[in-house]
Amino acid sequence: NGKGVAGIVWNKELICHDWNPTWLQEKLDGWNTEQAIIGGLYYTVTSGAKVINFSCGIDTANKESGLDCNKGFTEYSQEFLDKSANKASRMMSFLLEGGYDFVVIQAAGNGDKNRLGIDAKNAGFFASITAENCYTNSNVSADDILDRIIVVANAEQIDNGYQIYKSSNGGSRIDVAAPGRNIYSCITGEALNITQTKGSYGYMSGTSMAAPMVTGVASLVWSVNKDFTGEEVKDIVCNNYSEWVKSNSEAPNAKSPYADKNGCLGYPMVNAKLAVEEAIRRTDTLVVPIEDETQSTEFVEIEETKNYEWYLNPTIEADNIIVPDYDNELFEKYAIIEKDGKFGLISNKGKIEVDCKYMGYEICSLEN
Repeated sequence: NGKGVAGIVWNKELICHDWNPTWLQEKLDGWNTEQAIIGGLYYTVTSGAKVINFSCGIDTANKESGLDCNKGFTEYSQEFLDKSANKASRMMSFLLEGGYDFVVIQAAGNGDKNRLGIDAKNAGFFASITAENCYTNSNVSADDILDRIIVVANAEQIDNGYQIYKSSNGGSRIDVAAPGRNIYSCITGEALNITQTKGSYGYMSGTSMAAPMVTGVASLVWSVNKDFTGEEVKDIVCNNYSEWVKSNSEAPNAKSPYADKNGCLGYPMVNAKLAVEEAIRRTDTLVVPIEDETQSTEFVEIEETKNYEWYLNPTIEADNIIVPDYDNELFEKYAIIEKDGKFGLISNKGKIEVDCKYMGYEICSLEN
């Protein structure tokens, strides 16, 4: 609307769920916030959403049910976390069985009572789900659930790159990091300081700032190809990056178990450009040049090319590219190219292996 700030995704519909009790519900008691939040997944998914942001979690800064403060830092009991994971994974399983597909993005949480990061499993809900405590049945496996959950840590920029901010939770449940410190955002009235007024804008920090950025990137990826599965979207978002976010020594209880090629512990930084480019590459299209004055290109739909890697750069002047639909290594690397009624052979790197000089072609299996 020309005011304030803009999100990563434009021209998309937001579907929101209010899990807060009304004054009357609060007065009558019996309101279950955890169930209301998990119920939000059902409402948003059945209303049409495929990428759901959960900038929420159990507050590890308090000492409510399940806390164990005898280990030097605030941590929930495993029994408590298992119950939270079971409730969240049951809802995911129910929706997947109903034919819905989606990804859940949850903020990792913002540390213990001293605001120093701990294990992200203590954020509860989807972040606490593991292969061991996940609800499963004959139709939905633990992998089906876990492959549709993205847990996001808070990254800050430092002189020589990025590191996890000291208040951000970490550990093995983190999938990716995103910028989350001093993010210019909307102020609704719940996070006011002396310089802010309700309905204004201000700088805020936390994993709740980082998670929506990953949510936006996931939405961009899914917009490229509506036939992607939630598992594919997570894979694309979490595995296409150029920056590595280092663990923070000030928060040893949030240390990452993952290392980059140099042995540096940390997590990948989300990258919208690389993720969207990979989503485009995985779609069933090839770029074929048009011979005219503008040298423009068009997208031509090719069946069954999802598993092939084609890099036509520089572009090949051709009338047609024929990609065999056989599941073997040879046909993943080569295709037939047609020009002026004659046929040749190219590699998936765009290199011409055989010029277009043959009048016909025949595709045979390797066994023959």
